[in-house]
Amino acid sequence: MRKEQSLKTVLKNIPKEEIFYSPELGTHVTDLNQISIPGLKYIKNFITPQESERLIKLIDSNDFVQEIKRRQQFYGKTYYHTKSDIKTLQPTKLEDENILTPTTLDISPFDFLIKRSIEFGLFGEDPNDYPDQVLVNEYTDNMGIRSHFEDKEAFGKVIVTISLISPLWMTLKYPEHVVNMCPNILKQTRVWMEPNSMLLMSEEVRYRWRHGITKAKFIIDPNKIEDLQVYNDLVRDNVEADVGDVFLKRDSEFRRISLTIRKLLDGRKKIEENSVGWIGKKLKKEEFEN
Repeated sequence: MRKEQSLKTVLKNIPKEEIFYSPELGTHVTDLNQISIPGLKYIKNFITPQESERLIKLIDSNDFVQEIKRRQQFYGKTYYHTKSDIKTLQPTKLEDENILTPTTLDISPFDFLIKRSIEFGLFGEDPNDYPDQVLVNEYTDNMGIRSHFEDKEAFGKVIVTISLISPLWMTLKYPEHVVNMCPNILKQTRVWMEPNSMLLMSEEVRYRWRHGITKAKFIIDPNKIEDLQVYNDLVRDNVEADVGDVFLKRDSEFRRISLTIRKLLDGRKKIEENSVGWIGKKLKKEEFEN
């Protein structure tokens, strides 16, 4: 038995959760009770390896912006972050429509993805709901993103995410209140997103569940687990045992690119007082106890 590979030792900074394969969803999750969330859909191999390579080459040929921790690219219309200390990412008035950041890129190389998404019925039948932006986010090392809601005033009814290069767990959380900083989580699950896969969020999962990525130096790769039942027994009983090489190390060589395909609404440049708690807003726990 290799002590350095013991479940207790290696999982020190990894969520200790049981893992299940969901035939209904088509991927692994950490809570089978939550896989039937209305509006949640997963499609494995939504794009081919050749298409993935072409997209990565395209992305790497263009400049990234890094106004926040992650490097980003915007194809099509531009979304302005609401972080108060970043002037270049501030919302603007609607009449300033022609004032866009110089990093807005041509969306046409992604037309085949948008067309495929529409043909699959992911965005419904109303052309007014069809996407007009692709946001590229790059995750390297052990980088994560705090769980958050997609602003209902800024984006359309459907959010599509396509993963490239490396797999990762996405965390879905159902808070007591529809606020980004609400600390009371009533239920949650994690969804395993493989390279070239597609995750769709609409309906309840779009408007009532937060999504994010946990910062961790190691993550469990469920496809490397020989026997999920044995593994889950070890996790449940908190037993120290050799589980073999089931870990994916998120070090300096780790890289994942996500493509977020969505429709931008006019409200994307207007911050409402009753909007969900966005980045930089300090919220106290007692605000959620009434």
